Amino acid sequence: MASPRLETFCCPNRDVSTKLVASFKPEVFCGVCLGSASAGIFLTALQLLPKKGRGSRAISKASSSTTTILLLISACDMLGSLGVIFRSIVWLGFPDFVANISLANHTNIWPATFCVGSAMWIQLLYSAVFWWLFCYAVDSYLVVRRSAGVSTIVLYHMMTWGLAILLCVEGVAMLYYPSVSR
Repeated sequence: MASPRLETFCCPNRDVSTKLVASFKPEVFCGVCLGSASAGIFLTALQLLPKKGRGSRAISKASSSTTTILLLISACDMLGSLGVIFRSIVWLGFPDFVANISLANHTNIWPATFCVGSAMWIQLLYSAVFWWLFCYAVDSYLVVRRSAGVSTIVLYHMMTWGLAILLCVEGVAMLYYPSVSR
């Protein structure tokens, strides 16, 4: 997920190194992605279950912005993992769907659209997880210093989604439009 090179598996602008990575046991790579994303969804769902011995008083003591941030982290993580699972299922179930993407074949746009869309979905949501974790750290610091409030959640939303979208657009521009990086 962290490597832009792996997101170019389905990029129509393939270079030599992308072809090398894409031809190196793609079934194993997709299987590992499928297994790790499934484990991620299961463990995130496990974290969301109510804890034994914790009443409503324990939750009400926590800052409402902290609780909201933790729920948003879990939601973004689960949606990102669902994107990885969906992409891996398509790649494993329909290997010709992804293999025939090239600039020379302009007749079918759906494989390239799927690949670019799924890569953007995954990158956006995992970038949002990163920024929500950053906001969680800031919020925890502010709670310890006793200066956090409910109004900070609006700032966290603007910062998290703004930076995630900015990084996603910049990453897509660099990956799918190579002339921009020159």
